[in-house]
Parts: sequence; structure tokens; C-alpha cells
Amino acid sequence: MQFISGLLSTVNSWLTHSGVIPASAFITIMIFLIKEHLDSRRKKKSKENEISALKKIFARECELNWYLSSQIERLCRTFKPYEDDAENCPYKLSILTTPSGKTTYEITGDEQGMEGGALPQAHTDVFKKFMYDVVKHDAEFYENLESAYEAVLELRHLRDSIVDIHHTGERIHVDNLMLGFSGYALIELKSINIDIKNLYKFCTGKSVIIGRLR
Repeated sequence: MQFISGLLSTVNSWLTHSGVIPASAFITIMIFLIKEHLDSRRKKKSKENEISALKKIFARECELNWYLSSQIERLCRTFKPYEDDAENCPYKLSILTTPSGKTTYEITGDEQGMEGGALPQAHTDVFKKFMYDVVKHDAEFYENLESAYEAVLELRHLRDSIVDIHHTGERIHVDNLMLGFSGYALIELKSINIDIKNLYKFCTGKSVIIGRLR
């Protein structure tokens, strides 16, 4: 409204003091400039709404991938203390597939009994689907998004390595490959988690992520 008020004041001044350009021309110019201003505001609002929606989408993707990261970290921290003492490691890892096709893990051997959890797929499809939309609008958003996408690809590699751990161990004749894998995975998770957190903070303003399974 401030823009329009100023424009009307300027046009009124021209109409009062100028005898060169017809009044109809001033009115045409005024209408054109008002339309351009309103269209610019509409596009800006539309862009803000789209960016806000994309932030909500990717915040959820961060939460989903954070759950997987937390599960892998929990699993690896169980085995890591025994990497240099394999003979005394009491734990065995089992990878299971439920009737619905979900992948889970179980750790047995502790005096406290069995523990386990889900190993869902890493979520990458939404990244690929909306990355172009982000790069059109916000360079900083895209920079965080690209780093997080690379991190999630690495997270997927860690997850798939765990799912295939027994098969890989049989091929190279290692009984408990988790004892060699856990230390490597925990190191990788440090940088993975940083990149996911950075994107989440950019999208929500929050530093703490609570993972979600679905």
C-alpha cells in the first residue's frame, strides 16, 4: 500500500505540473506499474510458500533418516568395544525379514537377553524429486540439501552393508564381520549426522532431531 500511495502521489504531481504527456498516458502508466507491483508481490509470496512447504518435506526426511542412523549407531556401539577382543565378544547379530517385507535386526548373547530394532531403507527418493525445485529458489537451501543427500547415500551404504554382513563374512571367511565394520561405521556416521542435522536446522531452526520410523 505504501508503494501504491507513493505512486499515486507522483502521478498526481505529474498531472498537476506537466502539460506534455496526456493524462490518459499517466493513468495507463500508473495501472501498468500497479499491476507489476502486485504481480511481483504475488510471485514473492508464492515462492515463500513453496520454500516453506519444501522445508517441511525435508525436515520429515531428516527425521526418517535420523531414525535409521540412530539404529545403526546403537547396533555398532554394541560391537565396537570388542573389535580388539573378538574371542570374548558375547554378541551375535541376526538380520531378519518380517512377513510384510520389513528388515529388522536382533542382537543375542548378552545376559540381559535379546535386543533389536528396525532397519528401514534410507530415504533418498524425495531428495531426487525436489532438488531441482530447491536450486531454483534458494542457493543456501540447496547447499545444505546437496550435502545431506550425499550423507543419506552413505547412510544407505552402511545400512545395506549391515543387511548383507553375514553374506559378506561368508565370502571372506570372517565369522563376526561386525567387529571390523562397527568402528568404520561409527566414524562415517559422525559426518553423516552433521550433514543431516545441518539440513534439519536450516529447515526447522531446531538443533535436536527426534527420529521417526514412518
